[in-house]
Amino acid sequence: MFKKNTGNIKSVSEITSEIQEYFHHSFHFVKIIGEVSGLSIPSSGHHYFSLKDENSRLRAVIFRNQTRYLTESLRDGMQVICTGRISVYEPRGEYQIIIDSIQVVGSGTLHAEFEILKAHLKSKGYFDAERKLPIPDVISKVALITSPTGAAVKDFLAICQNRFHDFSILIIPVSVQGVQSAPDISEAIKKAHQTGADIIVLTRGGGSIEDLWSFNEERVAEAIYHSELPVISAIGHETDFTIADFCADLRCPTPTAAAQHLTRDKQRFTNLLTREKHKLINSFSRLVQDREYELVNLHNRLTKLDYFYDKRSLKLDYLRMNIIEKFSTVLDKNGYDLLTVLSRIHQCNPARKIELRQQEVSFQHSRMIRATLHFLENRNSALAAAASRIDSVSPLATLSRGYSIVQKIPPEKPEESRVITEANQVKTGDKLQITLKKGKIISEVSSTS
Repeated sequence: MFKKNTGNIKSVSEITSEIQEYFHHSFHFVKIIGEVSGLSIPSSGHHYFSLKDENSRLRAVIFRNQTRYLTESLRDGMQVICTGRISVYEPRGEYQIIIDSIQVVGSGTLHAEFEILKAHLKSKGYFDAERKLPIPDVISKVALITSPTGAAVKDFLAICQNRFHDFSILIIPVSVQGVQSAPDISEAIKKAHQTGADIIVLTRGGGSIEDLWSFNEERVAEAIYHSELPVISAIGHETDFTIADFCADLRCPTPTAAAQHLTRDKQRFTNLLTREKHKLINSFSRLVQDREYELVNLHNRLTKLDYFYDKRSLKLDYLRMNIIEKFSTVLDKNGYDLLTVLSRIHQCNPARKIELRQQEVSFQHSRMIRATLHFLENRNSALAAAASRIDSVSPLATLSRGYSIVQKIPPEKPEESRVITEANQVKTGDKLQITLKKGKIISEVSSTS
């Protein structure tokens, strides 16, 4: 049996407050050197990031009123010396450094390696726009190179499922971080050429520069450069850039953006969704601005209570991030519902109407042919009747009844022969040509009466 001893029991809040007091007195101001990683700057203007070395990480924050003292903008990979005080963010029980001043002393190790390799590959022409392959308009198969369990593949497939596309997706599973990831990725790019794919999509979710380092390896850049298929890179977030992005034929900022680039959507629903999204963002932005304004007023009234203000401001940022995250979830669901309706509309194919119109055209075509043939038959009958009437008054018809045509042939001009209708038109010795139904007779006048 455990003995019940309540004399030294403390609540979580009490022990966290005591730790905070210990840090406040023991680490009033410290100087720490490290590399900036995972930098995030929300609309509040505060800077959140981690300081790291080869063994450890420490969360860090620079509040907006201190950022005006920065000599240059921070970015991942910078080597900096930070001066500030160690504090505990009590709602999470996490310790961090609240920075008062920061001094940039150079680039971090990985950032320096990144810049060296980038310059080397650029000099070899790996980034030249002239050698990049165009993205085909018609795609029948996409080779998706990514982790089969990561968020990137889920985002990509979800977008393709909710939007219109007429291509199949072949997932080539690879590890996207770790020692073996770079060889896996380069081999997967080569393997994609044997699958009958029209295009390669190389993707993974966001992360620190260490998490994304596999895509900064030279062997991956070599595989992309020598690929005979167009390569789309969709690695990390919009602010993340890797060597693979520079070598790829097209860089999309996120896996979702890559899926949207390859699929089609109805503009009307997209515009509607965008307008509603902007309305919600503006509403939440105004809400956040109102809260920030209240916070500023509180800060002006409590200028001597810096610690209280810092704590409340930090809490507000975490609340804002949670609100935006929840809002994004609701927006994604509404977007999925809208796209489902759009899919049903698309299923109402107009092929039946087209078929009916084609049948009507075929019927009119047959009817026109019959009318033309009937018109030609009538014309042929009329022509035969006219020919019969002409034939009835033809001299040849008279000859067929036993009559003949008599013409005088003057000896000097036989071509000026005349038709003889009276006996006094000839005299003894004249030559006559008698035309019968069949044949002609040349005779000479021996006498007239």
